[in-house]
Parts: sequence; structure tokens; C-alpha cells
Amino acid sequence: MRERRYLKKWSRTGRIRIQTKRGPISLSNREIDKMTMGTLAKNFAAIQTQNHVDSRIAQALMTINRDRVGVVHHKSRATTERRLRVNVGGHMWAIIAALRLIE
Repeated sequence: MRERRYLKKWSRTGRIRIQTKRGPISLSNREIDKMTMGTLAKNFAAIQTQNHVDSRIAQALMTINRDRVGVVHHKSRATTERRLRVNVGGHMWAIIAALRLIE
């Protein structure tokens, strides 16, 4: 995933530091690889000094994650299917917009 590559690159250089209860930390490549989409979204939102790209990626990941969790954990529910059908177009545009900003 490109957002992982982006986070690894800027964590390695020191530009991105994640604000935690213990204070700001830099993430290792191993920690980034183990993150779920929800954790990745939360970490993008917790970047200490966000730029426009960081905030847009965090926003896109958080938007997509709710429906992703619904599909993975509650696939047989009719409301999950209905919500996904309504939101899939918006999710695709959010992904395209985030990818354009990363590159």
C-alpha cells in the first residue's frame, strides 16, 4: 500500500513523528507493516506536525475503514451491504484523491 510506503519514508527521515501518551515517537518499518487499516488511520491522524497530504490521507483512511470493518466482520447483515453500495463511489474518489497527493 502506498500510504505505508509514504509513512515509512517520512518516518525514516524524521519528518513524521506520532504523538502518543508517552510523547512523540518515530515508527519503525516493522511497526508500520503490522498496522491494520484502522491503526494506520489513527496514526496518520496523530502525526505531530501534519501537512495537507497527511491530513487528507488520514481522512480517506478513516472514511473507508468503517465500511471495511463492516464488510469483514458483519458481511451477512443487510445494512452493511446497503451502506457499502451507497458509499463505494465516494470511497473510490477518496482513494484516487489520496493517491494523487502521495505521488
